[in-house]
Amino acid sequence: MNSRTIQLLGKENFEKIANSKIAVFGLGGVGGTCFEALVRSGISKFYIQDFDEVNESNLNRQILFNLNDVGQKKCSSAVIFAKNINKNVEIIANDNKLTRDFSLEFLKDYDFVVDAIDDIDAKIYLLSFCVKNNIKVISSLGMGKKLDPSKVHICKLNKTTMDPLAKKLRYLLKKEEIEISNIYCAFTDEIPSNSCDNNIISSMIFVPSSAGLNMAHFIIKTLLDN
Repeated sequence: MNSRTIQLLGKENFEKIANSKIAVFGLGGVGGTCFEALVRSGISKFYIQDFDEVNESNLNRQILFNLNDVGQKKCSSAVIFAKNINKNVEIIANDNKLTRDFSLEFLKDYDFVVDAIDDIDAKIYLLSFCVKNNIKVISSLGMGKKLDPSKVHICKLNKTTMDPLAKKLRYLLKKEEIEISNIYCAFTDEIPSNSCDNNIISSMIFVPSSAGLNMAHFIIKTLLDN
């Protein structure tokens, strides 16, 4: 399945990414697209974590799932999805919620971490651990209430604008004495839509999937450059 990837990257470069280990936290609109893109890129060793179940309202944007997955754990469905692309993919799946009681020491054996978590405290815990231990990490910021996929960018957390989540992350990470200029993230500078119920974070496939693809590309490029 990787013949065209090898033709594009060269065999030596392909082997470099194929032997990498990636951890993905959060398998929704952003994390799911990022995970699929990495699987299709030839990476075959993953750790994935998401406590949530598939809801029918996820199906307008979360590409790992369909109606047959509704009510199932996202991790379980994601494993099946990935193995239908590459039967040899190795995945450690954890369907528990990430909390500060959960040890992240195992991440020291991974080449890259994807933070696509919605929960603020879990994001702070994960990002802080990665920075303190020099583990490469990329984080997704707020993609809700946005429509334009071309507005998604990758930059350092201290360079983001117009994102309330980024502002809160910067404040909380600085309190923990974490150097935020070491954290790359996917963000969008599109002005959010206000034409919806503020209690519901509206979203379509375009922006979350653009963020996931941009994150996957950044990971592959970083692995190849090192």
